[in-house]
Order: sequence, then C-alpha cells, then structure tokens
Amino acid sequence: MGHLLTKKDRIISGDLTKGASLTRDQECAPRQPLLLRTGAPYKLTHITVDRTQAEDGYYDVMFIGTDIGTVLKVIVLGNGNSLANEEITLEEMQVFKVPTPITSMDISVKRLVKVCLDAVRSRNGTHQSGFNKCAPLIYQNPLPTHIILKPHKQ
Repeated sequence: MGHLLTKKDRIISGDLTKGASLTRDQECAPRQPLLLRTGAPYKLTHITVDRTQAEDGYYDVMFIGTDIGTVLKVIVLGNGNSLANEEITLEEMQVFKVPTPITSMDISVKRLVKVCLDAVRSRNGTHQSGFNKCAPLIYQNPLPTHIILKPHKQ
C-alpha cells in the first residue's frame, strides 16, 4: 500500500498516523497528490512544512518523518493542481542510530544576522572597525537551520 499526501492550504504540521488530521488544516478545493510513495520500507508518520523564499519564488519544503526514524526533505515543483507536478526528494536523513518512529518535529529558523558592513566589504572578514559602523543585515537562509526531532516514547 502506498502513502498519499495531498496539499492543503497553510499546512504547518501534523501527525499522519491519526487519519491525516493536520493542525491548521483548512478546507480547499480537491487537488492532485503531491507525494505518492509505493513500496517504501517505511510508513509516513509526521509532516512539518516550512515555506521559504528563493530567487524564483516561494517553495514549501516538507519534512516528513517515518516509522523507522528517517526524515525526508521534499519539495514539489508545480502548483498542486496538475499531473505535471514534480516531487524532488532533497535529502533522506537517518536521525537516530536505533530506528525510532518520528512522531513530532518542530522547525527553528534563525534569519537575522548582525554583521559589520566594513567586514563584509573587506571580503575576508579581517578588517576591524568600531561597533558604531555595524548594522543589521537580513540573511535569508533558503532552508531551516535547525529541525528539532522528538523520538517516540513507549
């Protein structure tokens, strides 16, 4: 049996083992599946989605936990309304040494970095200047910097 994941507006996170009732799930028009896995050696257990901005637009990066302790990092190219969608698995991570079901994930994103403009201009970061010349610089990381995983407790 395969696993089917369809896009809902503003999916934030949810437990896929409880009948796909996701948090902040809103009604939307039926769409084509975004992710379909058949013959996989695992079951999908949890999803957390991070919306990120790239040079060519916004992407939803899905972090999907499994019952064997892996996390899939997946994006879907397309708008979710056509069969022309392309699923790209960016990474499949084994996060625990002992296979442990992933039942919860939170995303921690840090996007503000304070840097000294003179150090940036010097390109090697060795130029020294006073604190009065430092300014906040918005750094937009295209992917989350931390994913917090919570193992299943029996």
